[in-house]
Amino acid sequence: MQLLKYVFPNISTLNRNGIRGNYQERWCLAKKYGCSYVEIPAHLIKNKSELQLTGQYEGTIAFEESIYKMYGDENIPREMRYILHTEPAIGSGKLYWYDNAWTGLYIDMILGISLQIGRAPSYVEVHPGNNKNSITNILSFVDALCTQYTDNGISVPTILLENRTGHKISCGEDMRELWTTLETDYPHLAESFGFVVDFRTMYTRITKMYVADYAARLLESIESIPPKSILGAHIHNTHFYVPTLQDEVPWEQIMQLLGSLNHDIIVNPEVNKEILAKNTLQFVRGFF
Repeated sequence: MQLLKYVFPNISTLNRNGIRGNYQERWCLAKKYGCSYVEIPAHLIKNKSELQLTGQYEGTIAFEESIYKMYGDENIPREMRYILHTEPAIGSGKLYWYDNAWTGLYIDMILGISLQIGRAPSYVEVHPGNNKNSITNILSFVDALCTQYTDNGISVPTILLENRTGHKISCGEDMRELWTTLETDYPHLAESFGFVVDFRTMYTRITKMYVADYAARLLESIESIPPKSILGAHIHNTHFYVPTLQDEVPWEQIMQLLGSLNHDIIVNPEVNKEILAKNTLQFVRGFF
């Protein structure tokens, strides 16, 4: 029987003075709203507070000392389960999966955060990067990340690739192509890899591909994703609004599709305020 597992998102008030931990506060909010996981950011150095705390430049990979400064909160609830949301490549953040040396340092950062927290994440969300990154580059990175967890004696988390507008993987057809390559060249990853689908972001991509019938085109694109590869969903309306049935995004049909999957998935209301998270969770639960 399918189980929807909810994630409490990384809202803006949980990141103060460059500190990304605040685990107790995150977990209390997760329990308050019936969520199984908390989302913890694992992006590159990104704002003035983090620059001041770490002494690093914007858009750089966090070093070991910086990881301690940002994640060194020792007040970690024993039962806390979490996902790491890594660099989405917005603004100064760039992803270089075609550069083995850079990718190796980035993997070290992800592993270092896990070691600092003291337990493996249940999921790690990653992003495709721009078109200079090939599908093989992306899958090679995922393979190396899983290997690094194994080599360090840490449970391998499920790796989720999120579609993004302007990235190598932005729509359902791209996801299908990547999954086909995975089954051919990286079949061993099928048990620890899948997609977290950002439907609103995909809708934006569809509006750039076609001149009309956006909702129908979106559903066609979603239906091209192999169902077994869909392991998560981001639900939001441009991150700043609660979804409604009046949106251009056909939420009712999307929820029917998610409900038809015969395996567990995570649902992340990817918004930036507590009240938006509360109301988005309520919106999704109204369908199930």
